Amino acid sequence: MHLRTTLALLLVVLALGALAWWGGDGQETDPIAQLDRPLFSGLESSRVVGLRVDFTDRELTLELERGPSGSWSLIAPVSFAADPGPVKHLLDLVTRSRAELAPLMTPDAVGLDPGVVEIEVIESLADGSTRSRSIQLGETDFDGAQVFATIRAGGADDELADAVYRVPRALLTAVDLPLVEWRERRLLQASSRDVIVFRRRGSLPEMDGSFDPAFAGELDLDFELAANQFYATAPYRARLHPSAVEPLRLAIAGARARRFLADDTSDLRPFGLEPPAFTIEVELRDGVRQRVLFGVMPDPGADPADRRWTALVEGRPVVYELNPVDVRILSAPVDQLLDYDVINVLATGVFGLELRVDGAEVGLERDNLGWTVADSAATGDEPRRADEGAVADLLGEVLSAEVAAFLTEPEQREQPVTGRVSVRLEGGEEIGADVGPRIEYRGLEGRLVRRDGEDLWGLVTVDLDGLATTDQSSLLSAYVFRLDELNQATIELAGDERSATWRRDPQQGLWSRAGASGEDREFALQVESILAPRVRRWLEVDSGAVMESALSVEIVDRAGRSQTYELGRMAVGGESLSVVRAGVRTGEIAPRLTETLVDLLAR
Repeated sequence: MHLRTTLALLLVVLALGALAWWGGDGQETDPIAQLDRPLFSGLESSRVVGLRVDFTDRELTLELERGPSGSWSLIAPVSFAADPGPVKHLLDLVTRSRAELAPLMTPDAVGLDPGVVEIEVIESLADGSTRSRSIQLGETDFDGAQVFATIRAGGADDELADAVYRVPRALLTAVDLPLVEWRERRLLQASSRDVIVFRRRGSLPEMDGSFDPAFAGELDLDFELAANQFYATAPYRARLHPSAVEPLRLAIAGARARRFLADDTSDLRPFGLEPPAFTIEVELRDGVRQRVLFGVMPDPGADPADRRWTALVEGRPVVYELNPVDVRILSAPVDQLLDYDVINVLATGVFGLELRVDGAEVGLERDNLGWTVADSAATGDEPRRADEGAVADLLGEVLSAEVAAFLTEPEQREQPVTGRVSVRLEGGEEIGADVGPRIEYRGLEGRLVRRDGEDLWGLVTVDLDGLATTDQSSLLSAYVFRLDELNQATIELAGDERSATWRRDPQQGLWSRAGASGEDREFALQVESILAPRVRRWLEVDSGAVMESALSVEIVDRAGRSQTYELGRMAVGGESLSVVRAGVRTGEIAPRLTETLVDLLAR
C-alpha cells in the first residue's frame, strides 16, 4: 500500500477515536455528523433577541438587545441605538456558518483557554422562554481564513462541548470593531417615505458663529403632504416639486454622522448649537415627531468650504459631526423647492380645457367621440367637433407653461384677476390658476398666474393672450364625425319619398341591403365616406336655412345609438353649394358623396 494512503487512513482512525473519546460518559454520538455541522442547529435570525460579545483580551463586553419593533439597541457599555448593518452581518454569520471538526487540536493549544472573544446568542423560544448558546473564538488557523473555536450549543449539540472546531474567520472580524462602529450613525431611524411634515426654522451663521439679523429666518419653511402632493404652508402656501422635495426627505431620513463629537451635552456652545443655526422638525406617518438642531463649530479663520457642521437630536445626549453635503441639501432655499409648472398633469388625463384672458376665451371638451369646441359668443349652440391635432397643439402649449419667476414679497400678492386657465380631469376635478395682468419683472415680460389655493403670483412668458384669441375655426375638425365601422349595425338612406336600409353582418363584416341577399359591394365602397363625412369648409348659415333635394342619413350602432345628418344643396352668398347639415352645423361638401348615395337609393 502506498505510504500516502496509509497515512490518510491512520488520520481517519485517529479522528474517529478522538470523537469516541470526546463523546465519553457512555452516550452514543454520531461522529460523522460532527465532522461538519452548523454553529447552532435550527437557529433563525428572526428569533434572536439578544447578543453578547465578551472580549477577554480587552476587558470589554458588548451587549445588544432587539426591541419590540425589531430595531436593535446597545445596552452595554453604553445605551444607544445600534447600527443595523454590523448587527445583521453578525446574525447572518452565526445562523449560516458551519463548523469543521479539528479532532487533533486541544483548547489550550489553540488559544481557547480562555479564547480571544466569546459570542453569546440569546434566542426566543415558542413557549416564551429564552435559550442561550455561545461560541468561543481562539487563534487563527494556518490558512488565515479560519479560526479555532469551541461551541456551547445547548442540548444534544453539547455532547462534544470540549471539541475544537474550525469556523470562518469572518466571525472574528465581524465583532472586532471599535465601539463607535456599533452605534447608529443615522440621525433619524426612519424611511424618507414616512416623512410627511417638515418644519425648518433659522438661518445660516457667519464663520464666527454669529448671525446677521438681516437674514434672520431666511431658512424658514413648512411643508406637508396633502393629496399625494407636497405643499409649502410657510412662509407662504405653494406647491412644491416632488423631485425637489425628495432630496430633503432623503437627507433628513438618511443623514449620517461623520463622527461622534461628544456624549456630554451640558454645554453646546463649542459645537455651535447654543443657539443652533437652524432646526428641523419632522412628523412621520405613524405620528412620531423628531426635532434636530444644526450648528457650525465657530472657527473665524477657516475657509467656508471647511466648515464643520454639527447636529443634536432632541432627547438624545450626543453631538454628531455631519457631512456638509447633507447640510447643503437640508438648507436649500425655498425657491429651489417650488414647482414651476402652472398645471402639472398629463394631456391624456385631460377632459376639458378653459382659457380666458381679458374677455377672449377658448373652451374645449372631450367625450367618447373626441374633442369638441364651442364658440363662446354663441351660447346654447351644439358643440362642434374639434380637430385632434389642433387640440393637441393648443393643450400642449397650455400644459407646458412654466413660471419664470415667482413674486415672493408679501406686497406683491395683491393683483387683479383678469382671466382663468384650467383643465378638467376625468372624474370632474378641476386644476387651474387665475390669470392676472401683464407685467415686466426682472427683465422678463409676461402674464401673471396664481395656482388655485396658493399665495404666490408667478410670471409666465407663454403667450396666453395669443392662445386665448385662437381662431375658433382653426380648431374645428373637417369631419362631421368619425364612426368606427366595427361598431355599426345599420345605415338608412331616405329621400324623395324613398328609403332603404343596409345591415352589417357582425360575424362576416359584410353590408347587405334589407330584402336582398349577399353583399352589396357598391354600397360597401361608400361606407367609409358615410361614416366620416368631411367638409370643405364650415358655413355660417342660419340653422333654419332651406336645403333643397335633401337626403337623410341615419347610422345606428350595435348599442342602438344613432347619428344623423342631411345632404343636399343650399344657396349661400349667391351660390348653390352641395352641403351637409348635422344638427345646427352646416358645411360645404364635395357633391360626389350626395350623388353616389342618391344613385344607391334609386336602385
